[in-house]
Formats: sequence, C-alpha cells, structure tokens
Amino acid sequence: MHFRPGGIGRYVLPPVTLALGPRASAVRGGETTLAVACGEPSGCRGVLRLGVVGRRDGVKRYRTEAKGSYDLAPGEVKRVRVRFFRKIVESLREAGTYPFYVEAVAGPAGKIQARRGRIVLALGGRLDGT
Repeated sequence: MHFRPGGIGRYVLPPVTLALGPRASAVRGGETTLAVACGEPSGCRGVLRLGVVGRRDGVKRYRTEAKGSYDLAPGEVKRVRVRFFRKIVESLREAGTYPFYVEAVAGPAGKIQARRGRIVLALGGRLDGT
C-alpha cells in the first residue's frame, strides 16, 4: 500500500509500559491471581487493585476491595497474587460474584499505569482459606 504525499500516514502504537492479563484465576483462600507484564526498561513496581465501581451521593466512585504488590524486571510477565479484604470475602460467599475492575498503580506519585474493565471472578472451593 502506497501513501500519497499530504495524506495520513500509518498510526504507530506507543510502546506498552505495563499490561494486565484478561482473566483472573478462581478465588480460593480469599485471593486470586492476575497476569502482569512489564515493558519499562527500568522494571515495574507498584500495587495491583481490584475494585468495584458504584455511585455514592450521585458521584461515580471506585472502591478497592483487594490489593497485591508487584515488582517486575524489564520484559517479565508474572502472575501477581491479590488478596481480598475479609469483609469482601464474606460478601462474595453470600452474594456470589459481580464484576470487578482492575487498576495497576505505579510510580512515585501513585499514578494509574494500566486499567482493565469488567472481570467477573470465578468462585472456587473455600473462599476464606479455612
């Protein structure tokens, strides 16, 4: 395919600095795992958060319900363990599952580096690890 002068050229995607996998493992023992890949030349370090989006006083808010930290070398792909808060494990047992949203927070300012929307978690075995 040839491009004419003055036309629109090819769009080149920027390099990926941090990527999140499309699925989480089943929730067992109050935790799940998610794949995280690092594309930064200096490595990636931060916190992975699972949460739900809801409304409070008419304002859309993100509520963190599980967290896990990661420290990856450049080019490394790793499954990161994310632990749910105890109250959330109890509500998962009662209500079943609902969609979660994933955010990877990194850097000195706590800036969100990557997001993945609507992951529905599978519930497996014993949720509370007892």
